[in-house]
Formats: sequence, structure tokens, C-alpha cells
Amino acid sequence: MNLINQRFLEIAHENSAIYDGIHEYCSVEHVNEEHFRASVSERRRSILTKMFQVFSSTTKQEKDKLHDEGSKKAIMNAGR
Repeated sequence: MNLINQRFLEIAHENSAIYDGIHEYCSVEHVNEEHFRASVSERRRSILTKMFQVFSSTTKQEKDKLHDEGSKKAIMNAGR
């Protein structure tokens, strides 16, 4: 393995950022990402991830698909 590839692997292992929308939100809003992740529950985090997916979706079909999936889950959870 040459030196350049080895350095790229070292950088990749050092970078512990999770790019799931929360990282971008915290960067833009200047919020401490570690604190934000710790304060958001797992269920709520999945809702936030869905919201970021909807906002970052480029086509109407993708937005409609995500909305339909969320609506089905909400209806099923309401029946419990």
C-alpha cells in the first residue's frame, strides 16, 4: 500500500462524524452535535432523520413515498 492510500485510510478512521442529517443540521445551526445526539431519544431521532430525508429529497415521488410510509406507521400506531 502506498503512502497516499495509507494516509487516506488514517483520515477515514479519524473521522467519526455520522452523516445522517443531524450532522449537517448541527453544523449549520452551530449546535454541539454530541450534546444534541445525547438529548434526542432514539424514536425521535428516527423521526428527525425522516424529516431530513424529506427536506433533502429532490423529486416529488421520493417525498410522497416517505410521506406515505410515515402515514401508514402513524395509522398503525394509533390503533394500538
